[in-house]
Amino acid sequence: MAMSPRLLRPLATGFNPRQIAGLVGWWDASDSSTVTLDSGRVAGLADKSGNGRDATNAVSGSTQPDYIEGGRNGKNVARYVTADQTQLEIPSTDVPASFTAFHVLWRPTAGTLSVGLGSATTRPYTVLWFTDNIVYHASNAGFTSHGSGGTATGGFLLTTRRTGTTSVLVRQDGALLSDVTTGAGITNPATGAWTRLGQYSSEYMQGDLAEIVLYSGSLSDSDVARVEGYLAWRWGLQAQLPYDHPYARSFPGFGSQATPTDADTLTYLAAVKAADGTGVEVGVANAVDDFVKGTKADGTWDAIKASCILAGARTLAGALVPLKPLGPELWSVSTPSITDFGGSSGAWDGSTLTMSNSVVGTNAGYPRFSFSLPLTIGKRYAVTGTLTGDISAIVTIRLAASGSTSNVSYDSGTGVFSATNVPAGAALLEFAANGTLAFSVSIADLSIRETSAPTNNNFTASDYNRETGLVGDGSTTYLDSNRVGTADGQNDRHRSLYVTASPSTSPHAYMGHTNTGSSQFDDIYNASTTSYIRPCTSGGSLNSATGTGLLGYSRTSSASVDYIIFSSSSGSSTASVAPLASTALIFGSNEAAGPGRYTDARLAFYSIGESLDLAALDARVSALITAIGNAI
Repeated sequence: MAMSPRLLRPLATGFNPRQIAGLVGWWDASDSSTVTLDSGRVAGLADKSGNGRDATNAVSGSTQPDYIEGGRNGKNVARYVTADQTQLEIPSTDVPASFTAFHVLWRPTAGTLSVGLGSATTRPYTVLWFTDNIVYHASNAGFTSHGSGGTATGGFLLTTRRTGTTSVLVRQDGALLSDVTTGAGITNPATGAWTRLGQYSSEYMQGDLAEIVLYSGSLSDSDVARVEGYLAWRWGLQAQLPYDHPYARSFPGFGSQATPTDADTLTYLAAVKAADGTGVEVGVANAVDDFVKGTKADGTWDAIKASCILAGARTLAGALVPLKPLGPELWSVSTPSITDFGGSSGAWDGSTLTMSNSVVGTNAGYPRFSFSLPLTIGKRYAVTGTLTGDISAIVTIRLAASGSTSNVSYDSGTGVFSATNVPAGAALLEFAANGTLAFSVSIADLSIRETSAPTNNNFTASDYNRETGLVGDGSTTYLDSNRVGTADGQNDRHRSLYVTASPSTSPHAYMGHTNTGSSQFDDIYNASTTSYIRPCTSGGSLNSATGTGLLGYSRTSSASVDYIIFSSSSGSSTASVAPLASTALIFGSNEAAGPGRYTDARLAFYSIGESLDLAALDARVSALITAIGNAI
């Protein structure tokens, strides 16, 4: 097939895949000048790399892909049909020891087969999104699994980078699926040859092939990102790139799109990325950014103290990252009180932040150095730090003195200490040392911040859905919010959650804690077909029919309370009682006898904190969950 001279000219964007060395194949169904048609079907697709690897199918009929003009993002695509054994053949191309391949494909339904470069035999193939929704790669007799590509439909950009016998990396829409470094599929050299586009053995692709770009060699991260950016923007997939992808905001010649700018949003997204392993899509990130900016504009942001967006993140771990990961820094240098015993003689040097003992005593738990801190009893704190010097002399570190019990993890070999969700029984941080030794230990770094991270009890990855949130099992699964009732004022408090699927069990609690014996109730629950709210009261409840949406209350008075049940707002004269000192649970209730009344509802959001405008929160959360669903 003759090459059009136009193919050798740079594109209007200023970027052309040929500008990166090692291009060995480039098939672009959108470029009609490279397509040979046979009664509306693709009989040929020229190789735009200039290497003559033209794809052909001279057999007229259904085995030729349909040519769909303007089919995707206004561009032409080649449509494959599994039942018709649609295929295109390319000249036999030996698999290089290292290569990088980019594929733009459309999947019509979950569970269909998508494949890039393949062969009429079992292997090799550059990428295979199989009918089990798992993404695979094979460039020798072995193969590697790169995890689930998900069940979403639509257009996707898949990147495969093989680096000799060291690793195979696969990315989906610029986000890492996995980088596999072990197994025969990796450690054995690449063998075999590619001979097909959209075929794997006797398995045939279902969906649209838009563009494939193939390089010999393992491209650098910057070149990988450059080609991904070009293809994503060209095919209208830019909103699916990770929010921190180098080309998430723009690509030359294609304009730009909004990306998050709020500092609190970026802090949250960075924490989610650390948990997920890769950043969320631009669309998801922008949904969060709009929510954070919106709640700040509404005046509700500061009132939210413990909250999780239980949707949007790529993994369950990411979904359990608190919206406000850490509060302000509470540690500042001060002079500790020193308690000696058994003849020890503790001392403190504020200029070097050094704790020392110059007189050898007889007790291995003293001296003790206690630093007063502005902690609130009942709240939880994240503690991190490092000690230097005679670090083995420190035997325990704890928030709040409680005998000799340590509640901060300490590595006496490295001097590193940390803890999360540590209960504060007194407003101090204490270091207990071995007084039978003379020592000198310095605080190299130390951070103490309030944390609102929940504790996961029995939820697994299968319970999580990125669009609709987390589902309980009605018997064992729940989250501990780690925020006690007394952390918020008796008459300055709110509780809310967003239901995406109603429970089948009854009665149950969506969230809360109660003590029947003392007539203290602070929960949101369901019984039969009715939803109830008991807003820090002695027993009176607010109720309405079950449904989906926001449930919650906000209290600013001892005699009245505002509440919302699935977007229906109202007020009540229900009086308040003293809040409970226990932590509020999500997907259950913290009862006097322990966790109970578990729900099998599905929730996408919860928040706990001070009083706020419920109607404003409802509008923001509803928009957030809708935008997340649209972005995934």
